[in-house]
Amino acid sequence: MKAEGILSIGGFLRISKSLLVLWDPTYVQRLWCIFEYAAFVKSHEDQNKMNLKIRPTFLGPCTLAIAFGSMVVMITELVIHTFFDYHGLLAFAGVGVVGFFFGTAAFQSYYDSVRQLQDELTNFKLDETKCTCCEMGHEEEEEPQCDRQVVMECVHRWFGSVENFEKVARTTVSVGLTSQLGQYSFPYRWLLGATMPILWAQLDMVAARFKGGDNHGAVVAFILALAMWLVAFPTVFVCWVCLASMLRRTKYRILDFLLTLSVTIVAVGLAAGMHFYQLLCNHLFHDDHLSGVLFFFGTFLAAALVTWNPCIPSCGCLGASSSTKRSPQGVIPSR
Repeated sequence: MKAEGILSIGGFLRISKSLLVLWDPTYVQRLWCIFEYAAFVKSHEDQNKMNLKIRPTFLGPCTLAIAFGSMVVMITELVIHTFFDYHGLLAFAGVGVVGFFFGTAAFQSYYDSVRQLQDELTNFKLDETKCTCCEMGHEEEEEPQCDRQVVMECVHRWFGSVENFEKVARTTVSVGLTSQLGQYSFPYRWLLGATMPILWAQLDMVAARFKGGDNHGAVVAFILALAMWLVAFPTVFVCWVCLASMLRRTKYRILDFLLTLSVTIVAVGLAAGMHFYQLLCNHLFHDDHLSGVLFFFGTFLAAALVTWNPCIPSCGCLGASSSTKRSPQGVIPSR
């Protein structure tokens, strides 16, 4: 029954409108995963476009970490505004450095995995992939045929030979995976969901001002909240991830630590600069807060449109490499 299902998978894939790949570093090492991806591409090769979405499992813990970090930063900032002193600023800087440091290390590790993926696909060999039934020693006697044998039969039927299949894996599959795992790893809408605490904290102050009768101040605070949430932090996020992706592991742990710390300090500086720039905008318009916050919103909107534009390789970081910046023809990468 299982063998018949595997042999019929081509029909199921052909009528499927989209394929969602949940990627982790072991993905291309597993026979079934790489076969399913290549088979989907093969079954849709006569179509102009394919809806192929690739999402790293790293997004799960990353979402929780960013949401928690956003809450901590906003609570710390609220405390500083309430008890503004030198020690409060140090506490804010300390929280920022610690949080950004672990984030930088996590993003660096993720992009190391993407680069490893490129290397594995460049030298891809079908015989080196893993199959569960083979690793278990074929203990299930009720299965008369090995899964690998069935998949190999499908490979010969659909691709003509193992060599043709490996060529597809090294080209189309490689470009499709690395382009989306690089440039499209962290969708904009996903980031907005993960950073909702930034908006929540600001809306509390908006409601307080409306309740106190300061309607003008409430409008200004609301526009500022949207600016921070929609464009300012996403712009800083892209720069942060871009810098983290440029890091490479060295032979020396102390050097790795210092490099990660240096990127962390730059990222914290960018976040702090975002806040100081907002104060500068108010000062430029002689404390006309509405004009200042609109100018702040407009400049960061322009910056966000540039940094989040998929046609612009941001620092070369969000596309895995110069050889993988273009998606395979006909594939729609979803952001």
